[in-house]
Amino acid sequence: MRGIYIHIPFCKRKCPYCAFYSVKWTPGLWEAYLKALLSEISKRGDKRGADTLYIGGGTPSIIPPQDIARILSEVQKAFWPSLKEITIEANPEGVSLPKVREWKAMGINRISLGVQSWKEEELKQLGRIHTTEESRRAISTLRSVGFYNISIDLIWGKPHDTPKHWEKNLTETVNLEIPHISAYAFTPENGTPFGEAVNRGKVKLPPEEDIEHFIEITLCKLADYIHYEVSNFAKPGFECIHNILYWTREEYIGFGASGCGYIKNKELRYQNPSSIKGYINGEDEIREYLSPEEILEEKIMLGLRTNRGINVQLVKHKKTIMEEMVEGKYAKIEGERLVPTSRGMYVADFWTRKFLS
Repeated sequence: MRGIYIHIPFCKRKCPYCAFYSVKWTPGLWEAYLKALLSEISKRGDKRGADTLYIGGGTPSIIPPQDIARILSEVQKAFWPSLKEITIEANPEGVSLPKVREWKAMGINRISLGVQSWKEEELKQLGRIHTTEESRRAISTLRSVGFYNISIDLIWGKPHDTPKHWEKNLTETVNLEIPHISAYAFTPENGTPFGEAVNRGKVKLPPEEDIEHFIEITLCKLADYIHYEVSNFAKPGFECIHNILYWTREEYIGFGASGCGYIKNKELRYQNPSSIKGYINGEDEIREYLSPEEILEEKIMLGLRTNRGINVQLVKHKKTIMEEMVEGKYAKIEGERLVPTSRGMYVADFWTRKFLS
């Protein structure tokens, strides 16, 4: 399995909590970026094929559909892929009937929609520019042209959030019969306006004792979904194939400014420059060859945050810790695999540190 990731680092307005690299979209800058992007795709092409394509950002839905089509055409020429899944990220306010018809015609078959919340006041606090009505309209529009593989992002533990508010957000989502839900814990990232505000005490997050309530509500409300990764829940058959590639350490090729890739047979990770200017000017990527110790850490850390778990042979010398996980109902043994429970996934970092200590 192999995936392709394409980063579109443009937004109408950057959200104050977002740490992903992006800048304000302007036609001139986009044209220069697109030229560099198409060139990179062509140069990296190797005819080995690919199984998934993910167009992320930023806000890819603000890009003219004809340019998305140019990107897909270049990928096809460079890699001869046999794509099972083509995802594009979209914001609700950027979804229109003409646009989604064009997405459908060019072969896109999965939409990741940045809803984040169904409460207007929470959207304003997060700096989002869409409304809940636009979110509902976007879902309806997507379905009207045959998009049923829809994922929506939601954020819990936001400033001023409460378990009761979070329960209402999940209820609204489940009632809309969304087949894939990404439920992310709010993280005050360093270098973002929200991160700085939290560090200075100007913005307060929900109290620590509420975290368990948020998790309990999530697992209860999404009990009919497959909890296949700590933040991701899907109806059968709607798991995101592309993201599973990341968590199972399969190969992926990253394109665009700040795009990351992993070359499996070399244990090489790389990242393009996190600057549009640097990317356009051809600055070198950052490369990192993983050591055996880093590979082991990744296998344990990634495995324990998914319902696939890890091969017990990886940690056979830590039998006592495995027994602790099973006795505490944080994991179970299934054949040759140590598989975390849903509760275990939420404390994967804790158990990873114990295994590696």
